[in-house]
Amino acid sequence: MGRFNGVRGDREGTLVLVKAVNSHTGARALDADKLEALFDSNWPNLEAELGRVPARPAPRKDRGTEVMLQEVLTTVRSIEGAVARKQLRPLDRA
Repeated sequence: MGRFNGVRGDREGTLVLVKAVNSHTGARALDADKLEALFDSNWPNLEAELGRVPARPAPRKDRGTEVMLQEVLTTVRSIEGAVARKQLRPLDRA
């Protein structure tokens, strides 16, 4: 399905996707005329649903250096605590 990541959510792109899925259903595949008739009758509802999908995901907020440093420090302390609980010798510090 990875090859369909770039398929547009318009009528033509969606029909291409539906036909491709249908072609991989083996003996249960619908013939082309029946598939298109079903697609045409259901397209208005599907189009309305696709219209509710956001066009692009919200942009990711960049984390500041201080936030990332705090996450690293918390992780290191957690690892250090786990090492101490297992009574393992931590790495020698230079």
